[in-house]
Amino acid sequence: MFNGEVIKGLTPEQQQGSFLQPKKEIADLVEKLGVPVAPRPPWIEVEGRVTAGERILARSEHPDELAGPSGLFKSHMVTADMLTRTKQGSFKESNDVDMGHKLRAMFVGDASLTDIISPDVLQYCELTGNDPGKYLAAHSYSAWSYIPGYNIIMAGDPTISDRYHLLIKPPYEKSYRYYKNEDGDNFTVQISGGDLNINPKSFGAVAEIYKAVNEAIDPEHRAIMEFQVGFDGDAYFLQYHRGRNSTPATHNLTGKRGGNDNRVWTENVLGATPPEGIDLVAFYGFSYIYTSSVSNIKETIRDNNINGSATIFYHKPALMEYLVRRVRAQVLCVTNFSKIDNSHMTASPLFKPPVTIIVPPFQLAAIVRSATRDICTTRLRVVSDGKQGYVEALPLNKDNPQTSNS
Repeated sequence: MFNGEVIKGLTPEQQQGSFLQPKKEIADLVEKLGVPVAPRPPWIEVEGRVTAGERILARSEHPDELAGPSGLFKSHMVTADMLTRTKQGSFKESNDVDMGHKLRAMFVGDASLTDIISPDVLQYCELTGNDPGKYLAAHSYSAWSYIPGYNIIMAGDPTISDRYHLLIKPPYEKSYRYYKNEDGDNFTVQISGGDLNINPKSFGAVAEIYKAVNEAIDPEHRAIMEFQVGFDGDAYFLQYHRGRNSTPATHNLTGKRGGNDNRVWTENVLGATPPEGIDLVAFYGFSYIYTSSVSNIKETIRDNNINGSATIFYHKPALMEYLVRRVRAQVLCVTNFSKIDNSHMTASPLFKPPVTIIVPPFQLAAIVRSATRDICTTRLRVVSDGKQGYVEALPLNKDNPQTSNS
């Protein structure tokens, strides 16, 4: 279906930062594979297109967005009113990257640099040690034609071949689904909430694009990709973002359930652990994560050697993006998949950690031992064969089960 060309220079994580505008520049490379990509008009044409009634998206761009955080910067729909209000000069006076920088000022008005840095960016810079001014200076926008339809975030399963996990938005209820190639070209869709109003064949088109791009860039990786499926059923590539590496299963948990009250079993797993599992010192106190300062959270991570997280979906994008690239496993406390929607806030903890396991919060609370009500860490063992797995509560301290590691 596609030409099979290999895209070189994109695979290693150390290439992070080599693209000024990763969304657009990688889309330019992907298009050479013969993959349908949403149109990307040059900024010189945007003014005329918007004036003529076309809908144009100004998509956020940053060199760190290839293999770093997602969702710290926002994208915007360019409107005629914005074009009238901007004091940054005509689009025709700038190249694409320069115009992308100028566009940022258009969206925020005449605010100073320190005023327009969002709290999310400031917190992320504090966590990572980046200078906020320099970090923001690398931010720009690229122009994309808006395609009405369905937005899909897809990630290949790290353990099971030809299984694809999807997050879809409008017009669905919030829902997490996966699309799976079970019998050659015969595809099935498993739905965990909401009604399916999109032709299943469209999933096939998206999966074929995903496979072609993934094979061309890094076959051993399971990238996070974004697509738009038009109301006519045509699928278009939108973004490539580094996710997790593949983790072939080395053991099988079938028939091994039962016999331990400190375990919560689930079939909602992504990724496989070694047979002995992964032992975690994990964030657990929800209120602590939501209310504490970034500096306190950073100290807790350092002082407790945090290597995992057991929480509902994060409400602090900066902390989420910082943690999901550092933990060995993520335990997501979600009652059911119908609570999972299409956004970076859900895609990152689902698709970036080496292993993600999903359990109901009340079941996890029932097995977790805590020394105090507001404890912020707990010890867990996560075991997964890629198809099923469990979370096991461990004593808070190996020498004294009644005391906390923190």
